[in-house]
Amino acid sequence: MTKYKCPYGDYEQDMAGMCPNHHGVELEMVEEEEMEMKEGAETGEGEMEMKKDEDADEEDEE
Repeated sequence: MTKYKCPYGDYEQDMAGMCPNHHGVELEMVEEEEMEMKEGAETGEGEMEMKKDEDADEEDEE
């Protein structure tokens, strides 16, 4: 997903335009990489859940 960020601050939005915090400053286009990291985190959580399930199965067998 593409975001537009102000080069002088942390303001960002989904559309191109001018920064409301800095008069006359145009927002710069930035490729969003956070989505990939979020997917990795979700996968990590899924793996953690699987490990918990395996431990629970072992306890049931004993």
